[in-house]
Amino acid sequence: MYTFFIQLAQLQVELQRMNAENKKLKEMLSHVTGNYTALQMHLVTLMQQNQQRTESTENGVLINSKY
Repeated sequence: MYTFFIQLAQLQVELQRMNAENKKLKEMLSHVTGNYTALQMHLVTLMQQNQQRTESTENGVLINSKY
């Protein structure tokens, strides 16, 4: 019976460790997802600016750009 309580305590410690690791992984995933979304939005903006620049150049109009 004593070994049962030792095993139970060990499993509880392991479960707490796994819960902490899962929490950390969720936070990391959230951070990476946010960075990915920001990067994707930046890429879309640059592509739109490039498209506008290309269209302006084709029409003989050059617009000053900071990029």
